[in-house]
Amino acid sequence: MHEWSICEHMVAIAQEELKKLSRPGTRLLCMRVKIGDLHAIVDENLQMAYQVLTEHTPLAGSSLELIHIPIEARCRTCGRTCGIENNFFICAHCGSTDLEVISGRELFIENLEVSYDEKQQD
Repeated sequence: MHEWSICEHMVAIAQEELKKLSRPGTRLLCMRVKIGDLHAIVDENLQMAYQVLTEHTPLAGSSLELIHIPIEARCRTCGRTCGIENNFFICAHCGSTDLEVISGRELFIENLEVSYDEKQQD
């Protein structure tokens, strides 16, 4: 389950970013992650890993929002762009297999939504 190791890195990054805010009462509400479909992430596995890895941490109780980015490719033969479905890397326009993947490889934290406890301001 590669989702576990991916999630470990995401949780570590989020914890470091929260430390940088250094405001008392700061807590994470939501982590938004963009994931290209080429990673073949199973959402349920990643969500489960997130819940387990954030338990008993400053991230506990936060949610994980996954934004999937479809696989798209540019055909080197006809120059057109097409979506790739079911991992069939064939140009939908001319049938060529000479494709350059232009999206679907992404994997990054888009943003962290945090809240501050106004009562604990400096």
